[in-house]
Amino acid sequence: MVTSRESFVYACGGSVPISCQVDNSQKHTEATPTQSSTQDDGQTAAMSNTLLPIPSSRMILRWDSLKSSTPDSHCKLEFPIVPSTSDNLARLVADMSPAKFGLGKKDVYDENYRKALKLDPSHFALNFSPYECGIIDSIAQILLPDWQAGNNKKHRGVRAELYMLNVYHGPSGHFRSHVDTPRSKSQFGSLVVCLPVAHEGGQLEVRHNGKTISFDWSKLDMNQPSIQWAAFYSDCEHEVLQVQSGHRITLTYNLYATRGNGELTSHPKPLDLGQLPLYNHIHSIIGQEKFMPDGGYLGFYTTHSYPHASRHFCDPDTLKGLDMAIWECFTALGYSVYLRPVGAEYSRWGGRFYARGGKIWVGGSLRPTAKEIAKITQYDEMNEDTSTVLRAWSELGDGPRFSYSQIAWVNKLGRGEYEFSYLVVSHII
Repeated sequence: MVTSRESFVYACGGSVPISCQVDNSQKHTEATPTQSSTQDDGQTAAMSNTLLPIPSSRMILRWDSLKSSTPDSHCKLEFPIVPSTSDNLARLVADMSPAKFGLGKKDVYDENYRKALKLDPSHFALNFSPYECGIIDSIAQILLPDWQAGNNKKHRGVRAELYMLNVYHGPSGHFRSHVDTPRSKSQFGSLVVCLPVAHEGGQLEVRHNGKTISFDWSKLDMNQPSIQWAAFYSDCEHEVLQVQSGHRITLTYNLYATRGNGELTSHPKPLDLGQLPLYNHIHSIIGQEKFMPDGGYLGFYTTHSYPHASRHFCDPDTLKGLDMAIWECFTALGYSVYLRPVGAEYSRWGGRFYARGGKIWVGGSLRPTAKEIAKITQYDEMNEDTSTVLRAWSELGDGPRFSYSQIAWVNKLGRGEYEFSYLVVSHII
């Protein structure tokens, strides 16, 4: 699981409700289907809107018309589209130009490969920000691990740069399978935001290492309108399937790595766990009749390093990448999940550290006996701060007490002998 991290965490997505009241006279009479994404194993994961609505009462798009005589009122769309501006959708299409695609260092136009329309950011304005509703923070923790420069870990954040507004309309709008051309060395992915406009077809399929995840944004719920989104790595192959009818309107952002980080775990956010390939993988395994039939504890060593020189050694808010995904997936599946420090017992001799018989100590509610704590901290050579941390760890945590040997380990401890690590423990009933 750890060695193939990107096989499980290469794309993510979700939805954010638009905080507005829709008049009954403006509601569509069509059924309100569940929004969903489909994994390559054929399973469908239902999406649930979250508690971070878009702050604006309405989303309003304004653009520059090709005709200077066009009134400003004809160059405006409100989302969800209301009768007073519905005619402007045709005007928007008329004011757009054919969308090209990158081929090497050139931009190429070929309707057989891509049939879509586009507006550059300099020609439109929209009162929507992926930062304000939490999308960028979600992307930062799921898709952006730390990077190492020498011996120092550097935390990174995400900068989203608006690249294009696109319209794929029926009956033939599409974009064949392709890989995006990075705009700079710091670009690591793309974000696509779909505006609430009714259409059929136009699913976004993202593929990586033989796996596929499909984002279906074709259903519109006028009772609770929302924008929907997906983000994925730059090296992922992706495709927009043919739009049979209606208009699929999207914003595309280039994602760049910057300094900074977010804190999201266990907080309301616009991330849909069902769109993480890892979620269905875990759900499928745990659901098997022969998997831990008597219950027990499942342990997972974190794949990132976290601060340890504090009594509050590590908060779930600081988890990143696969670590955050593991935590959130097991929590969403209804299991009790705990975060605890763990490391190999060691001693110092001749200026070097040595593991003590491969023994492992754990902290918090997984704390070892007083005798075992003494073994860890009795050496004069050990740094006093380290000793203090270890003693403090033995007093931390809540939940059940159990020994290291009771845990079924998913992966191996990958740190050095005297470095600190953490584990995520889930109680399987």
